[in-house]
Amino acid sequence: MQFKASAGYIYNSSPINGITSITIDSGNKTWGGSVYYGNSSKPAANQASSTNGKYVIPAGNSYFNIIKDSQYAGYIKSITIEYSTTPPTPINPTGISIPSSTEIGVGSSKTLDVTFTPSGCNTNKGISWISSNSSIVSVSQGTITGVKAGTATITATSTYDTNLKSSCTVTVTQQKADTWTILMYVCGADLESESGLASGDFEEILSVRNQPDDVNIVIQTGGAKSWDSSYGYGINASYNQRYHVENRQLVCDNSKVYNTYTSMGVSTTLKDFITWGMQTYPAEKTGLVFWNHGGGMRGVCYDEKKSDDSLKNSEIKSAVSGAMTTLNRTEKLEFIGFDACLMQVQDIAEFMSPYFNYMVGSEESEAGYGWDYDNWVDDLYAKKDTTVILKAICDSFIADNGGVSSTRNDQTLSYLNLQYASEYKTAWENFASALSTKLGSTSANTFSSWVVSNVKHYADSDYNYFHLFDAKDFVNKVASNSSYNPGSTYTSAVLTAHSKLVGYSTCGKGAGNSYGLCCVYVCTQDRDYALINNYYTTSETNFTTWRTFCTKYGDLK
Repeated sequence: MQFKASAGYIYNSSPINGITSITIDSGNKTWGGSVYYGNSSKPAANQASSTNGKYVIPAGNSYFNIIKDSQYAGYIKSITIEYSTTPPTPINPTGISIPSSTEIGVGSSKTLDVTFTPSGCNTNKGISWISSNSSIVSVSQGTITGVKAGTATITATSTYDTNLKSSCTVTVTQQKADTWTILMYVCGADLESESGLASGDFEEILSVRNQPDDVNIVIQTGGAKSWDSSYGYGINASYNQRYHVENRQLVCDNSKVYNTYTSMGVSTTLKDFITWGMQTYPAEKTGLVFWNHGGGMRGVCYDEKKSDDSLKNSEIKSAVSGAMTTLNRTEKLEFIGFDACLMQVQDIAEFMSPYFNYMVGSEESEAGYGWDYDNWVDDLYAKKDTTVILKAICDSFIADNGGVSSTRNDQTLSYLNLQYASEYKTAWENFASALSTKLGSTSANTFSSWVVSNVKHYADSDYNYFHLFDAKDFVNKVASNSSYNPGSTYTSAVLTAHSKLVGYSTCGKGAGNSYGLCCVYVCTQDRDYALINNYYTTSETNFTTWRTFCTKYGDLK
């Protein structure tokens, strides 16, 4: 008679008469188990000895156990038992059960134990496993893993008899949240490959002492053809990688996020990072910071390894929305920050307002080394209020570039209170409609020339590529011109909403009339069809009345 023994043991509940030998085939492995025999139902007193792998138990009515040690789980191929009389028929299971309920955390795993009945039956029967919702809890060979918060049912079914099944209700809970997590999406580009500026900012972060256990800075790298090796971080330009800051060190979480390099300018790359970061480092407050070049409505995070592919407004929105849906999260993240040029644009702010409480960015082109990290991360580590931290980002950046009194300092930085983005958009759209009516048959060239000559614009001579003007200065200048003023009802409404939306703005004296928020006005005389058709489209902005105004008076017919 031959028994399969992959479960590790055979136990007989009735005495067997006339065993002459037991042979264990361990598949050319050294078997580390034991054979016991005796006259009780759970024999343990007598251990049989073997000769060349054959165990002999004295003839007669004997109970026996064949037991293997756990580390030799794969070392039993078969067990052959020879009898001097007719052997018994193995008992097959008539029921199976797993725990009726259990609880695990997101990212945690545990194995569900299976109990077979009756006692002593052959347990070497297969089990199939299925989850009612694998996006909440996954299962593989009885091991369950929490994916996101929620409840799902795990069902175990015998492959020997599909009528034998048992179910477990699994509740997945979020891990205890930390106070802060900052997710830094660092697309190094030529700023890193030519000047090591991203690595320099890492150095600033790592210089700050007294990081609490409940404050996390998490980083994804990519976008640069090479990374400065002099800092010793070991960042590999061939792959997207993930790190966190711990004990003033960059600790690698994933040395290879994907098998092959993936563009940092693709929405799914950003979504994966946000999802992973919030799952791995859950916090009460989460900030998302983009580090790289910025181009207003032309996008941010230009990946030099992928032909300067960048993230457009809609792609950022899609990534954030997708991550929050995956995580089943409805509450907003604390802030979105752009350590990049020209990103404090009203259209971008309005797109981000459903997902973030605040937004930090610059109207003007930023200095290449970007924010002054060591002068605001200490406030983060001190767990100060959000607006204190955001103001520190703004103030330290301006101070690092010469201060507010310097006429040579044209840098700007501000933070926005995005709860007022909708009110502001309504006021601006009404202003745009009224302004269009007021201008009437005024030629596009006339109005555009006036705007360029009078309203603060950004990116120096490239303003007619990025088309960014200070929004408040635009309204102020229109309001002061009787030929263009649509009425105080409209201009005052915009200025009131602007004062609510712009929580804090600062700039060097050389920045002129900069008040913390840009508008797009497409006014080039050579007709920038690329912007209006590829970047400032109805998919990228909800300021549709203003966009129509630009096509009419911005010489884009």
